[in-house]
Amino acid sequence: MRNAENCRLNGTKLSADFNFDYYGEFYMKIDNKKARIILAVIIAVSLVISTVYMFSKQGFHEDELLTYNLANSSKQLNVDGGWNSPEDFNEYLAVSPDDRFDYAQVYENQIIDASHPPLYYALVHTVCSFFPGVFSKWLAYSINVLAMAGILIMLYKIGRKITGNNLYALIGVGAYALSIACITTTIYLRMYATLTFWVLAFVYMSIKLYEKKNTVGIKDCILLAVTVLCGVLTQYYFILFAGLTGLVFLVFKIKEKCGKDLIKYIIAAVVGAGLALCIYPYIISNVLGGNRGLSSLDMSALDMITVVTYVFYKLCTYVQILAKDMFINQVWLLGLCTAAVIGFGIYFRFVKKVKIPKKAMFAVVPAVCYFIGISLVSPFNSDRYVMASLPLIAMLFAFSFIRIFTLFKNQKIRLAVPVCILLVLHESSVEPNKHAYINVIISTI
Repeated sequence: MRNAENCRLNGTKLSADFNFDYYGEFYMKIDNKKARIILAVIIAVSLVISTVYMFSKQGFHEDELLTYNLANSSKQLNVDGGWNSPEDFNEYLAVSPDDRFDYAQVYENQIIDASHPPLYYALVHTVCSFFPGVFSKWLAYSINVLAMAGILIMLYKIGRKITGNNLYALIGVGAYALSIACITTTIYLRMYATLTFWVLAFVYMSIKLYEKKNTVGIKDCILLAVTVLCGVLTQYYFILFAGLTGLVFLVFKIKEKCGKDLIKYIIAAVVGAGLALCIYPYIISNVLGGNRGLSSLDMSALDMITVVTYVFYKLCTYVQILAKDMFINQVWLLGLCTAAVIGFGIYFRFVKKVKIPKKAMFAVVPAVCYFIGISLVSPFNSDRYVMASLPLIAMLFAFSFIRIFTLFKNQKIRLAVPVCILLVLHESSVEPNKHAYINVIISTI
C-alpha cells in the first residue's frame, strides 16, 4: 500500500507489469507538472550545449554536403581537377529560386544515389526552399534540433513506461541529453537524429500497445502505421530496430495469449511498411543491393579465422566508439560499468529472485541487439550507424545503477551517485571541437 500510495502521489498510473521490488523505494516524489518543467530544462540545456558546438563547427563531413546536394540540386561538381567556383558550390548545395519545393527532383536524386529513402531529404529541401540561393549549416540543423527535442520527450515517455517513476525517467533522459552521443547526433547534419526519433516513437508505441490487453484501438494502429511509414522512409536501419522490437512484442503477446492485439499490431506495421514501399518502391533494390545493401556483406570467399578476426575487430572498434560517446572516452570505465550491470543483474535475478520488468525488455533487446548487429554490418566504423540505439543504452545504464544503488540504505547516497554520473557526463561535453565533425573546410562559401 505504501508503494501504491507513493505512485499515486507521483502522478503515475499503476500497471500490472510494473514491479516495485525491482526499482525499490522512490528517491523523492515529483509530480507530472514539475517533471514536465524539469524535462523542458534538460531539453533546453542539451540543445544549448549542442548549439555551442554548432557555432564552433568550421566545416563539414563530406556526407553532410551530400545531404544538401541530394536535397536541393541535380548539379555535380567538377572532380577531374577543374576549378569549382563559389557559384558552382552554391548551385551544388543550395536551392535555386526556380526549384523551390521541387520534390520530384528530391525523389529522383535518391533513385540515382540508391542509398537512402527520400523523407529526410524532403524535409531538408522544405526548409531550404524558404531560403533560395542560401547555403547554411543552420538550415539542416534546425531539423535536428526539432528531432532531438522529440527524442528526449520520447525517451522520457519510455522511461516512465518502464519504471512508473518521473524522477527515474528524468535521470535516464539526463544521462543521454548531457552526453557526447546526444551532441554528435544533434550536430551531424544527416538523417540519424530523425531516424532516432522514429525508432523511439516506435518503441514507445509498442510498449503502449503492449499495456493494452485486447483493447488496442484503431487510433493506436494508425499511429503505429504512420510511425513505421515515416521510419522506413527515413533510413533503412529502422527496419531492423522495428523488427527487434516487434519480436519482443510477439513473444510477450503469444505468451499472454493476446492474439487480437498481436494481429492488429502486425497489420498496422505491415500497412505502414506497405505504404512506404508504394511511395518509394526502390526500397527493395536498395536494401538487397546497392552500396549499402546486403550484397555488400559477401563473405563467401572468407575463411573462418578471417571472419572471427573481423567480428572481433568490429566489436572492439564499436566498444571504443561507445566509450567515446558516453563514457568520457574511457574504455575501462565502460567495461567497469558493464561488468557491474551484468554482475548485479545476475545477483538480483538468481539471489534476490527479482525479474527485470517486461517493459524494460522493449528497450534492452532492440538496443543491445541493434548495436551489436549494426556494428558488424556497418560499411564504415562510425557512431552514426548506432546513434539510434544510444538513447536507450544510456537510459538502461542509468536505470541499472539506480537499481544497484537501492542496496544502499542511505537515501542521500542513492540520490547523490546518479547525480554525480550526470555531472561526469556533462564534463565530457563541455569542450567544443573535441568530437565535432570538422573535416572539409568550405571557406569560399
